[in-house]
Amino acid sequence: MKELKLFLRKSEKPLQQVINRYYEKYNSKQGNDNYIEVPFDQPILRNEHTNGPLIKNISGSQYYTFLFKSISLSLKKEKDSYFLTTNNEIVKCLNIVQNDIGHVLLIGKYFKELNPLFDNPINSSILDIFEINNISKRMKYWSVSQIKKKMMVFLQNTKLIAIPIIHTDQN
Repeated sequence: MKELKLFLRKSEKPLQQVINRYYEKYNSKQGNDNYIEVPFDQPILRNEHTNGPLIKNISGSQYYTFLFKSISLSLKKEKDSYFLTTNNEIVKCLNIVQNDIGHVLLIGKYFKELNPLFDNPINSSILDIFEINNISKRMKYWSVSQIKKKMMVFLQNTKLIAIPIIHTDQN
């Protein structure tokens, strides 16, 4: 009990503070700032904001940062805001919302066209490597259980390429 009390810095949101302090303590022992693995089954949300965007009929607390298992998404950095869903949609996350009953939803736009980047020696879609085009105009939302892995998206010549960050696979 004494250790739990030491984790509290102010009287607001004591459970979140305890989780955050434990996370900080756990990561400081790891000694590796590049690899984040959160030892919880529930996502950790940080950096609350009120800037939106929101989808009709969805409301709740909004956050810039999402940590879940080995995935870290940040809306402040575009390069850290892409993920692949279990339905093989590549999504650009635009907002992170925790609704009134505690469910975390990721609001974003998805790419309508996913083409294999190469076919030889194997089809790159087997490795979740794609050339992507045509981002949707409408926003959708995804639950935490629909996240498959974090993606890195970059421009190569005139092609937009998406490749997975391997250590973030949720299977």
